[in-house]
Amino acid sequence: MATLLRIEQALGRTREVPLGPRTIDLDLLLYRNELRSTQFLTLPHPRLHGRRFMLEPLAELCPQLSIRHWAEQ
Repeated sequence: MATLLRIEQALGRTREVPLGPRTIDLDLLLYRNELRSTQFLTLPHPRLHGRRFMLEPLAELCPQLSIRHWAEQ
């Protein structure tokens, strides 16, 4: 996650308005089969199962992946 935040910063992202428009937004969606919830990171991404714009590319990259069991937790 720290690497993603450094990339965002290098590309000029500023955090002026919470949940506001972004120059760039990088999210860590999944990492192996990890389930994790900390102050800084939740895996899988907590809204992954409800965001088609995330699911469609993910399905193309990994068609055998099933996120159903994560969505039910």
